[in-house]
Parts: sequence; C-alpha cells; structure tokens
Amino acid sequence: MKLFVFIIFSVLCLINAQEAESENSSTIVSRCRQRDCPPNKPFFNSQTCKCECRPELFRCAPGYIFNEKKCQCERKCKRIVRCVPGRFFNPETCRCECNLALISCFENSKVNPKTCECEPLCPLIKCAEGFVVNQNTCKCECDPSLILCGRPTVLNLKTCKCELDTCIQQLCPHNFIWNSKTCQCECPPRNCGINPLFIWNKDTCQCECDASRILCAADSYLDPESCSCVKLTPPCPPQNCGINPDYQWNPDSCQCECAKKCEAPSVLVSEICQCLAPQIPDDG
Repeated sequence: MKLFVFIIFSVLCLINAQEAESENSSTIVSRCRQRDCPPNKPFFNSQTCKCECRPELFRCAPGYIFNEKKCQCERKCKRIVRCVPGRFFNPETCRCECNLALISCFENSKVNPKTCECEPLCPLIKCAEGFVVNQNTCKCECDPSLILCGRPTVLNLKTCKCELDTCIQQLCPHNFIWNSKTCQCECPPRNCGINPLFIWNKDTCQCECDASRILCAADSYLDPESCSCVKLTPPCPPQNCGINPDYQWNPDSCQCECAKKCEAPSVLVSEICQCLAPQIPDDG
C-alpha cells in the first residue's frame, strides 16, 4: 500500500514540473519575441530582450572612425581638401602634408613640414677657426682633422689650438722622480732610518728633523742636521792690543787688526800698519 502511494506521488510531481517548465518557456518566448531593431542598434539580444550596438563587430577602414551613437563607421575628416602639388591629404590628420617620398634633401639638411622644403639642420651658426658645427648637437666642436700640430705641441680640443705639450719628461729635483702617467715630478715615500726624530717631508722629498718634538734650553740651539741641541759658543772676549793705537780688537775675527787711516798720496801697508809714500818707478 505504501509503495503504491509513493509511486502515485512521484508521478504527480513529475507532471507538475513539466507543466511549470512549459509555462516558463512559453513566457520567455512571448517576452523575447524577435523584433526589428533601429539602425543605431541593429542587433537583438535574446538574453536581455534589447536591441544593441556591437562595436567589436565593426572594422573601420583607414581614415574612418566608429560612431557608437549611430553604430557605424564614419569618415574621420568632415571634408577632403584638395592639396597643392607635392603634398597629399592625410586622412588620419585631415591635413595636407609633405610627400616625403618625393623629397630628397642633401646631407646635413631636413624637410620642413610647413614649407615642404629642405633646410639646414643647424642654421645660422658660425664657428671660430678650427671649429665645425656638429649636426647632431648643433654646437661648435674642434675638428682635429683640420689642424696639424708639430712636436712638441699638441692640440687642445677646448681652444682648438696647438699648445706646448706639458707632459714632456722634465728634469726633477733631488729625490723626485718623473711620473709619465700624471705628467709631473712626484716624491715617493722613503724610510728615514731608526732615528724617530727624523720624518719624511714629501714637499722637500727628504728626511728632516721634527722640530716640534725637541725643546732646547736657553743656552742651546737645534741643529737640524743632527736633530740635537747644541750649546751656544760664547762670544770672543775683548783683548788689549798694546800701546800702539793703530791696532784695534776685531770681535768678528777675534784678533788685533790694523785700523790706521792714511792720507793721500800715502798708502797703507797693513803688514807693518804704516803709511808709506808711493814708490816712483825708476826710468833708468
């Protein structure tokens, strides 16, 4: 009995589902019935039941653009202009342009798109002697091929003139050596030995006494060669030169010297410190 009731119930459910599906499909068909669409929306969409424009289905020719409001390709330029000889109408820019295929310019010149004529790349540029215009930068630059410099001169690219080659090997001072890479005399560092008071001076290129490390007493002075303090030698004490007033003490030479003054025509003989008359030569 229960099995019979279940079978009857299943059959009734299936019938109801078929009837509902039939009603829905008939409703959709009646609601999305195919209809004529206007020119600006020529495609009917059965899913949305609307007429639509599909821009992805259009491929416009060169010089044309797609108008979504009208759903069609239209000419990009509103009017086509008749161009003068040597120019052509460009449908992309809607203007008359130069026909570059018909224009051949000389070297260092280019086409002026406004006049369709060849013009210099760098007009109205005057360069000094030896300089030429660089057509890429429109600047004056030195052309080494125009100037030949003889030794010992070289070409200065900034002035475009021959100048003395300063890198010719020179005679360096004591202890200095010539460096051809830096083009100058250089002082290589050296060891000044075991005496810590001597240091290497790269300016003079020699070992020198470090005076900042030595303090001498008041009665001494610093000897730079030995780098040591040396006592001052007392000045030569004055001495009596005897009763002869013509002799006087000289502290510089530390001895008695003749100080006699002679009147002309007499001459001083320093060995005997006396004024003697000049000798007249004997003609006989």
